[in-house]
Amino acid sequence: MKLTLRYGDIELEYEGPEDFLKSEIPKLLQGVANLHGTAPPKTTKTVGAPAAASAAAPAMPPGKLSVSTAAQRFGAANGPDLIIAAAYTLCSDSSTFTKKQLRDAIREAKTYFKSSYANNFDNYVNTLIKKGRLNHSGGENYALSETELKALNAKLK
Repeated sequence: MKLTLRYGDIELEYEGPEDFLKSEIPKLLQGVANLHGTAPPKTTKTVGAPAAASAAAPAMPPGKLSVSTAAQRFGAANGPDLIIAAAYTLCSDSSTFTKKQLRDAIREAKTYFKSSYANNFDNYVNTLIKKGRLNHSGGENYALSETELKALNAKLK
């Protein structure tokens, strides 16, 4: 009988009598579990990438980014993009935020903010809702859509 066992980074192959496996499999599994707990973490290398890129910093939680930093990381190029970056930074304290909080947040990103964004703010928000990037949760409350939040988190990795 042949058995290949993979558990995390550990791989074990056995070829021999089935009786041994029946009597020893519980000990074997326990030993592999113990080994996995003490094994050094698996390291990976990205071929062709500079060392700094392969040791990239983990994604920061939403509230740890300023609106300017979020806009920069997400490549904000227009008013709707800046609104999404601001919404991302607001979703750390609560999953919802008000339109006023969102409007105030985009003004914090002085490098990205333009007065035309303030003039078109309501139109931008309505467009983002129609595109499914923002959700209007009722009353004055808004939230990032789940799909948008996942996409933004992926950009930070």
